[in-house]
Amino acid sequence: ATLGDTNDTTIPAVGAAFEDRSALVASTNVTINIGETDYGLMRGTSMATPAVSGIAALVWYNHSDCTGTEIRDALKATA
Repeated sequence: ATLGDTNDTTIPAVGAAFEDRSALVASTNVTINIGETDYGLMRGTSMATPAVSGIAALVWYNHSDCTGTEIRDALKATA
């Protein structure tokens, strides 16, 4: 929703059902087949939050001497 009405950017994502947890944890290799109809449209702050959190974690991992405020300020200044 924050990208505007004319933006057609898509971001692929993969999820797994909780029921499949035991099989996934016990396996060493997993093959996943994803069809065109397996995608769902998600948008808004509920989808932005995990993306920004992941980016913040990567930045913090590479700059572990920074404070949370410094990481937030860096993201705000460069986004």
